[in-house]
Amino acid sequence: GHMSEVNHVAFSGDGQRMASVGDDGTVRLWDADTGRAIWATKALLLNPVRLLTHAGWQHLESGQKNDAFPTGASWAKGLEIDARLSDNTTGRHFLCLVTHDNYAELWDMQTDTRQWRAKVPNVLGVAEVQNGCLLHTPTQVIRYSSDGQAHPLSVSAPINTVSVVANEIMVAKQSVVHRFTSAGQPIATHGLSPGLTAVSQIRLRASSPPILVVGFEDGSVEFVSTEQSARPRTVQSVHHGSAPVSKILPVSGGIVA
Repeated sequence: GHMSEVNHVAFSGDGQRMASVGDDGTVRLWDADTGRAIWATKALLLNPVRLLTHAGWQHLESGQKNDAFPTGASWAKGLEIDARLSDNTTGRHFLCLVTHDNYAELWDMQTDTRQWRAKVPNVLGVAEVQNGCLLHTPTQVIRYSSDGQAHPLSVSAPINTVSVVANEIMVAKQSVVHRFTSAGQPIATHGLSPGLTAVSQIRLRASSPPILVVGFEDGSVEFVSTEQSARPRTVQSVHHGSAPVSKILPVSGGIVA
């Protein structure tokens, strides 16, 4: 089963399957009647798209299994054996991972070398930014540069959630979203309604200001304008569910929440 706390569970429409996600960084699928694990994954890599599951590595573009790393790369072994969290969402050749014994690591996948390793307790999330790693704990957000130097972002605890979209870091507190550049420089702070649980952003055009997409503990999702000229602030409610919004993903033509 999960090696850490389970924070979300969902059942299939017929009640025969159950999906769970935990703080160990894995998503798992279960037989609801027997409790038998059917499927689990803890890493998704890009360029090419590869998935690490309980059955090994799989190229999603070709459908081939267990052929992703015939040479047994050290960073791949680290993912398979030690990692509980990982990120390679930029598609570049750097990989951030967090181990079960609370070490954060940055790997260069091209040279198969570990760039640095740092002890960081209580990591809730990790993201690859600017050839470094962004780590999120309950009390702080830290950007580690490519040389392993730690640069805490200027935001106070408690921290509800952190998201990285389009080279921008967004940190959500109970009723505030702080925006930073990928280098950790402050951009703006936006006051919102209480109960924030998720944050992301979209742009209508490449040159237009971002529109925040925020989720709340009551299941609602809102689009919020970041234009300084918007008086009052433009807010549009687009969804209201029955459970807290845990994640918002920007996709082509819209969002998935």
